[in-house]
Amino acid sequence: MTADGSVNATAVTELVPELRDKPNGIILSLDQQQIIVGGLRGLWAFDLNAGEVSNPQKLLDSPIDGLGKDCSGNIYVTTTRELPARTDGQVVVVLDKNYQEIGELNVEGIHIVTNVAFGGDEGKTLFVTGLTAPMDGDKLRLCGDKPCLKAGIYTAKLNVQGFPF
Repeated sequence: MTADGSVNATAVTELVPELRDKPNGIILSLDQQQIIVGGLRGLWAFDLNAGEVSNPQKLLDSPIDGLGKDCSGNIYVTTTRELPARTDGQVVVVLDKNYQEIGELNVEGIHIVTNVAFGGDEGKTLFVTGLTAPMDGDKLRLCGDKPCLKAGIYTAKLNVQGFPF
């Protein structure tokens, strides 16, 4: 945003036209040298210099919703991937500061994992929002072989603080 309150478009969707289809999650790398953007068609990192983006790198090839980061530079990405019990499993994928996958958090019973944020007394609680449509047509929606949980906010205690603690 400029001093007069106007905003300027970046070249993100020009460099990666796939991001025109519902860009959603956005976050800066810990060193603020890259911007990470997710959308229905994947997750990309762009080099960032004086507000200009360049050099797109595709990090994940799955629908992305929310993004968060911790003080170690790990990125938490809400996405969909096939799980043993479900083909539409919703998970939080954890990428290290070099964007290599180092973990996955499965929120059992949630149909759609939508966002993440850190908080709690020491900033080490990961809050995860989830949505569930209670019905699938005229039948109760199932998450695996059990009914899905209600939409809500779920937590996981981690051993690292969220940014910017």
